Amino acid sequence: MQTDRILLRHWQESDAEALYKYASDPVVGERAGWSLHKSVEESLEIIRTVFKNPTTWAIVLKETNEAIGAMGYMPNCPLNLPAREGEPLVGYWVGKPYWNQGICTEALQLMLEYIRKETNYISLISSHFIDNPASGRVMEKCGFAPTGDTAIDKNLHSGEKREMRVLRLEIVPCTLRSFIYEDAATILTWCKDKRAFRLWSADRYKDYPATPDEMLHLYKSSKMFPLTMVEGEKIVGHIMLRYPSADKDIIRFGFVIVDDTLRGKGYGRKLLKLAINYARNILHAKRITLGVFCDNRPALECYKSVGFTIIGNDSYMIDGEEWKEYEMELIEPR
Repeated sequence: MQTDRILLRHWQESDAEALYKYASDPVVGERAGWSLHKSVEESLEIIRTVFKNPTTWAIVLKETNEAIGAMGYMPNCPLNLPAREGEPLVGYWVGKPYWNQGICTEALQLMLEYIRKETNYISLISSHFIDNPASGRVMEKCGFAPTGDTAIDKNLHSGEKREMRVLRLEIVPCTLRSFIYEDAATILTWCKDKRAFRLWSADRYKDYPATPDEMLHLYKSSKMFPLTMVEGEKIVGHIMLRYPSADKDIIRFGFVIVDDTLRGKGYGRKLLKLAINYARNILHAKRITLGVFCDNRPALECYKSVGFTIIGNDSYMIDGEEWKEYEMELIEPR
């Protein structure tokens, strides 16, 4: 995970000196609720134990390649906070020389994008000492809102004397519902030119752009199951599932698309995972297949990321031009 300025990566033992450099400052630990590090050896032990997990990252300044802080979440909240069951706790800090530069906000936004992309969490909880309002501003810039609760946790460094303000981020989950006619006008705007339209629809529509009536007509067959992905009330994705033959053990995906303003943010993977679940649990599919044009690299990589594998190839003539396609099938442990 990275921006132009920072990188989030897992901690390495070689970060021990940098960790000690910033974590030995008593002001840093005091604000975050842990005691200062007393030696490089102690910092190394923290890396080997506390930081050795898949959801804790070093904030690395690209310019120097130095770890300057930490960002992470715990799958369950261990603090004395009014957390919901299974609600993750978010925490972070950055070395004093990098305060007030927007680095924590940038790092938190990166992690939240990862959480939305890779997990199914519907909310996150966090807190900050009331005497450290800057930490609260970071959370609020990233969408957290005060719950109205305060808390004391004596297990934190100086925690028995300091009140914490509690904040929560509500994550609106993506869900699938049946496609309706009114969805079409939105979905058809996501193909900005004819090439993008053909990458999505192949030769299934005669002309570009297609109309909502044409889209509805295409889905008339009882063997087709067009679905729309929504985030709250917002339409963010679309996919069509169908039986390609009389064999109802096989489901084929087609017309896979997400809102063009949301691409690269994990919505494609979410759409595919939801559709896979639908195919298996609602339609009882034993095999799932799809086709993707060879030069549609982003879609190809997205399909691979959820378990689809290339099993063959084909080609089509569309608008007088040959389009080459990969045939793919979902190959993953059930």
